[in-house]
Amino acid sequence: MLNLNRESLLDCQVSAYKLRILIIILYHQDLRTSLHTNPPMLPSHFTTEYQSTSQSKQDNPVVDLKISNKP
Repeated sequence: MLNLNRESLLDCQVSAYKLRILIIILYHQDLRTSLHTNPPMLPSHFTTEYQSTSQSKQDNPVVDLKISNKP
């Protein structure tokens, strides 16, 4: 059986927390990039407006998304 002391458990918890934060950051960067290049598909009665605020291709794309439901 594995015997872990308190310090080892704390190190594991800190490492898991750091990994969780890294995954969240990478997921949001990927989501922002995919929203910029591939807007989400919505049913036809939804209207969408996209407005990119990036000035050049090297900037990180920032997309303002407005969704309105017009039946």
